[in-house]
Amino acid sequence: MVFDGAFNLINLPDINYEGGFLAYGAKVAVHYVHRITALILTLVFLLTIYIIFKLEEHSFLKKVIGASIIFFVLQVALGISNVVYSLPLNIAVWHTMNAAILMALISGALYYSLISFTKT
Repeated sequence: MVFDGAFNLINLPDINYEGGFLAYGAKVAVHYVHRITALILTLVFLLTIYIIFKLEEHSFLKKVIGASIIFFVLQVALGISNVVYSLPLNIAVWHTMNAAILMALISGALYYSLISFTKT
């Protein structure tokens, strides 16, 4: 793994992960950091699910988190498919789109929880 060239913010339009100027070691470093970050976020997400479903009330928040569980499982499946099928463009785009949907659902749940908990 080469971390020096992996996260270079200079000349961004000319550098990309797929077929760009990144060396193989830099691509491995990006992939490794992506997996470690995904594992950390998975633990945070599981803790969030546990806390929300322990709450007696807030059925809307439970519905939003329930929907995000479906998209989370889909995100993991798409991530595994990216590795197994060597990053085909269609699966990579679905993985990115699903990440945006998942982020929107979790951000909405955070917003709802902040609003509802500050009112009580």
